[in-house]
Formats: sequence, structure tokens, C-alpha cells
Amino acid sequence: MRWLILFLLLALLASSEGKIWVVDTTGSGDSKTLSGAVGLAKAGDEIIIKPGDYIGAAIDRPLSIRGEGNARIRGAEEGALRVLAPGCKISNLSLEALASNVVLLGARESILYRCSIAGGSTGILVEGSNNTVAECQVDAPLGLALTGSRCRVSNSTFVGRPNRIDTGIQIGRGANNSIVDSIFLTATGIDISNSNRTRVENSTFSGSRFGLALTSARECQILHNLISGPYLSGLDVADSSGNNLSGNNITGCKLGISVRSSADNLLSSNLCRNNERAGIYLKDSSKNQIQGNRLLQNGNGILLAGSRGNMLAANCATDNNTYGISLRGSAGNTLQENIMSSNLYNLRVDEGETSNESEDGNLDFYSQDIDSSNMADGKPVCYIVGKTKLEITQAYGFVGLISCRGATVANQSISNSSTGLLLVNSTGFRVENSSFSRSGTGIYLRNCRSWSVKDCQAERCQIGFSASRSSNGLFQGCTARFCEQHGFQAEKGVNLTWKRCSALMGKVGLYLRASQLCRLLEGNFSQNEEDGVRLIASHGIMLMNDTANFNQRGIMLSSSNGCRLYANNASRNSMDGIILEQLSGAEIRACQAAGNGQGIFLQSCKGVSVENNSLIQNSKYGLRMSMSEECNVTDNLFSQSQLSGANLVDCRENLLYNNVFADNEMQNALDNGENLWDSGPRIGGNYWSDHKVAGNPSTSPRQIPSNGVDRYPFQDPYGWR
Repeated sequence: MRWLILFLLLALLASSEGKIWVVDTTGSGDSKTLSGAVGLAKAGDEIIIKPGDYIGAAIDRPLSIRGEGNARIRGAEEGALRVLAPGCKISNLSLEALASNVVLLGARESILYRCSIAGGSTGILVEGSNNTVAECQVDAPLGLALTGSRCRVSNSTFVGRPNRIDTGIQIGRGANNSIVDSIFLTATGIDISNSNRTRVENSTFSGSRFGLALTSARECQILHNLISGPYLSGLDVADSSGNNLSGNNITGCKLGISVRSSADNLLSSNLCRNNERAGIYLKDSSKNQIQGNRLLQNGNGILLAGSRGNMLAANCATDNNTYGISLRGSAGNTLQENIMSSNLYNLRVDEGETSNESEDGNLDFYSQDIDSSNMADGKPVCYIVGKTKLEITQAYGFVGLISCRGATVANQSISNSSTGLLLVNSTGFRVENSSFSRSGTGIYLRNCRSWSVKDCQAERCQIGFSASRSSNGLFQGCTARFCEQHGFQAEKGVNLTWKRCSALMGKVGLYLRASQLCRLLEGNFSQNEEDGVRLIASHGIMLMNDTANFNQRGIMLSSSNGCRLYANNASRNSMDGIILEQLSGAEIRACQAAGNGQGIFLQSCKGVSVENNSLIQNSKYGLRMSMSEECNVTDNLFSQSQLSGANLVDCRENLLYNNVFADNEMQNALDNGENLWDSGPRIGGNYWSDHKVAGNPSTSPRQIPSNGVDRYPFQDPYGWR
């Protein structure tokens, strides 16, 4: 192709039958100046420029102008050459100017061939139609500005400069232009705006802003180009439609192909590799076809955000750092015959970044047409919308059930998925005997009712099991291990139960937020980096017979009123066994908190009942209370704490009685507030190992450093029973 173009150009250059005029600074030619030669020449003549420096000129008649050797034309305010007549042929010249345009092709059907253009703000301004720029090198902030139609640029190089925001070619308004076999080393390679049917083919781009940008462009052909470097976007398409982007190789950009607010474009057979955020990115775009692309080692393979009705077919997304294919806040897309393998997570479908803006979210974003021809790590994808009484027992790489009723999902083993099992707006389902690993979330439930998840495992996920805005559900016999965020998580849940579940060696074992009337029964939430159990703004929660050992904090409740903690074991935690903060009306009864930093810590609490707990061998305090009031502390064992059994700081109107304070190393109790340490002569006060008295109770008061007094201490431990 290149030699054919060169042959045609040479034929055109040789076809002139007019007179030859010679320009030479030595005076041996016909003229010492280019403008003088132009004045002598007639239409169809040829001007040969000998080596030397010459002043620029306006070409106002059809001429062929050819340089020999180092022929340099320098322009001033009006540039080096202004081609104002049609059919001119300019070749083998070095053109320089400080003006806005070094070269102006202001008429039609002219050729600029094998020229070097430098300086000015614009190297070449092409206003006419059917002009050709071939085998030129251009070094200017804007290499070529094109407003004409049916023009062609081929085999040319556009040079960039460090710290200069330069553009190789800028095309505006015109139509049916083509750029082929060229090299762009500018910050932005080609910028096409408000222009139709431009063709860019077999060109190479390397820069830092945009390789090729289309804005309000229609029916352009962007084919077989090589684009590399730290571009913001290799191919950037905005407000454009009907364009064909095919066979391009795009490497090392932030976004390989970015399509925004655009429709009816074809993206096919492109190779997108090592692009930081995504190989292909669609934002607020619809009815585009994305087919047959290879997406390797990008941040995401294909990422759709707020985009509807697009077709993704026969794409291969492999070894991408996050998601193979990700649909975020994007409804009604069709996926067929896509292959996802060895990505961190293969497929994601969710509500996107806007999901928290409304109370209920937009469940339409889960309505997708994804058939089983799509593969995730060699297994088919199961994605079903609006069906009843399903039996999902075949091995799948991803399972999504949207608005389904009465489904059974069993015996799945899914890994490397954003969500192994996605259940949205579904009721009456059962999930059994399934395992999920190395996924964003093992099982995610959204707006689900009356369900059960039994005997399932989640390992090395971000979140093992998650329920959002779901109710009347049961997790039973499920285990989460090594989860980077939460083993179990629920937000805005009602009447949920975790029975005999375990969350081990993760960050937080079980996290409950803004939920009500839930139960944690016989669970094990141990060896987690932060909290075994964390409740935030969750009310009326029951924790019974749970174990939370070897965490940073065993059980933590914040702003969660009316909760009940019965017979739990929160021991060997590095900070607190049980911590309650900024809440009221809770009960902590028959719990063991041994070997922690602090056994129980009440911070800014009101009306909490602490009863019949064993708080022993804690490295600081058995019970610490700060800025708390109207709490009832009774029948507890405070023993062998290294600082004190109980420490009350800035507390008032709390009642502490019938407790055993024994063998705490520094002090059995401290109190700087206004609290009661006995319940009168009949019920009495507390037992103190460092205060020997006679009688159960006695009338020998015990002073509490640094404030308070137990007026009726006991002779014997548990002498009140």
C-alpha cells in the first residue's frame, strides 16, 4: 500500500509539462527568492529550490515546488507557505515559521510531500478539500489542523516535546478524511470533533493524554492502530455514534478504550493489555456492541458504569487484576459467549456507586440477559431472572438469581467471583452444602425474604456472607475463614439468625449494622484481626452462647440499644472482651471475659445490666466504666486483674452490689464519681478480699478509692446467695 501511494505521488509530480524555474541564493538560477519565482511562473510550471535559506511565500497558482538538498523556507507572521491555489505539489522542503500556521493548504487537491515542518502554534492548516499530506515530519504544538473534507494524511510523523501539551492532528467539521500509516509522539495523537466518516488506520501512537479522541463524531473507522503509553485513554469516545473501533492494540494506558455518553458503536477484535483501570470502559452509554475483544492484565477487562442495552459477545477477559467483566449500575445488557478466566474476580453485577443514594437502591440494575454460554474459569455462568422452583445443582462459575421464588442451590464450588452466589429480591430459597473462595463476597443477599443458608463455607473472600435489607433468614452451620473484611455482614436486616456459625482468622468476624431483632446463637468468632462481633446502630439483638476469643476486641456494640448478651465467652482478646458504647438498655449476663486487656468496658452507656459474669485475669480491669449512668452491676466475679477489678471514671448513679472482688493485684476497685456500692442493709454490698469483716452482710464499711463507700460488705464470697 505504501509503495502504491508513493508511486501515485511521484507520477503526479512528474506529470507537469510546464516550464521549470530555479531558485538559488547564489544568483545562478532564475530567482533568488521563492516569491520571485512564483511571480515568474505560470499554472502548471515547476519551481526547483536549491539548498539555502529562503523567505516564505504565498502560492496563488497551481505549481509544483520541489526542494533539492537542504532547502529551508522560513516564514514570519504569515507563515512559511500559504497555498491558495488548487492542485499544488510541495515536496522535499524544510518549512519553519513563528507564525500561527507554518503551512496553509487553503485550496483543494494539493499535495505536501516529504517535508519537515517546525515552529508556529500549528504546523499545517488544511482548509480545502481533497488535499494530501504524505511522508512529512511535523514538530508543532498542533501538528495539523484539518477542517476540509476528503483529505488524506499518510506515512507522516508528528513529534511531541516534553512538558508540551501537544496534539498531532485535530479534525473539525470536515468529513471523509483519512489518516493512515502515521506515527504520533504527541501528548494527544488525533482529536476528531464534530466530524463524520474519518478513517484512522495502521498508525502508531505514544503519548500521555489521549491516543485518539472522538467527540460528537459519527461513522468513523478506527482500525488496526497500535496505541501505547500512559494515556488517560488510548481510544476516547464521547457523545459519538455509529463508529467502528476494530483491530486496535492498546497497551499501558489508564483506560484502553473509553466510551462515554455514546451509542451504536462497534468495538471488535481489539487487544487491550496492561491498562491501569480497564481495557474497555463504558459510561452512560447504550446499544453498543463489544465483541471479540481480548482483554489481558488490565485493572478490569470490561467495565460498564450506568450503561444500558449493550451487547457483550465472544470477548476473552484473562488475567485482569480485578474484574473480568463488571456491570455497575447498568441494566438490560446482554452477555453471550464471553470467556473469563484467571481474573481476580471474573464477573460482577451490582448497583454501582449510586446504590447508596436511595433507601432501597435500584434493583433494575440486576436485570441482565446473561446466558450459560458465558464461562467463568471453565464453568458456565448461571444467571436467571424471574423464575420459580429452580434446582441449581450443576457446577457453575457464578450463580445469580434475581426476583426468583422457591429456588434450591446446592453443591456449588465457586471461586474468583465478585459474588459467588448473588440472590436479589428473591424469596423462599435454600442454599446448602456450597463453598466459595477468593471472591469479593461468597454469598450476597439483597432484598430477600424467608430463606436459609446452611452448611456453606467461605474462605479468603473479602466478605464471606452478606445480607442487605433482607429479613426472616437463617445462616446455620456456615463457616467463614480468612476473610479480609467481614466473615458475616448484614445491613438493615430484620429477624435474621446466625446459628452455630463460625468466622475465624479474618478482619471482623461478624458485622451487623442498622439491623433489628437478630440472633447470634452458639457461634464462634475468634482469632480475628479486629472484632469478633461488631454491632453498629443495631437494636434488640441477642447474643447467646457465642465465643469471641483471641481477637483485638471480642464483642463490640455501638449505638445499639436493648441488646442482650447471655452466656458468651469473650476471652484472651488483646483489648476488650466486651465493649458497649453510646447505648442504653443492654444486658450482659452469665458471660466470661477472662485474660483480656479489659473484661467489660462501658463507655457513655445508660441503664445497662451487668449480672453474673466472670471477669478474671484481665491485664487492666475486669470492668471499666466511663461516663456511664444508671447501670446495675451485680453478682459478678472480679478477680486477678492486674490494675483493678472495677474502675469507674466520671460515672454517676450506678449501683454495684453483691459482687466478688478478689485478689486483683493493685486495687479491687476505683471510683471518682457518685455511685452506690451497696443496696442497703438487707441486700448488702460486695465481698472484698482485702477487707475482712464479720457478717453477711456486715456493718463495717469499706471505702472505695478515691470516692464512694460500701456500707454493708460481706464476710464470705457469695454470702448473699
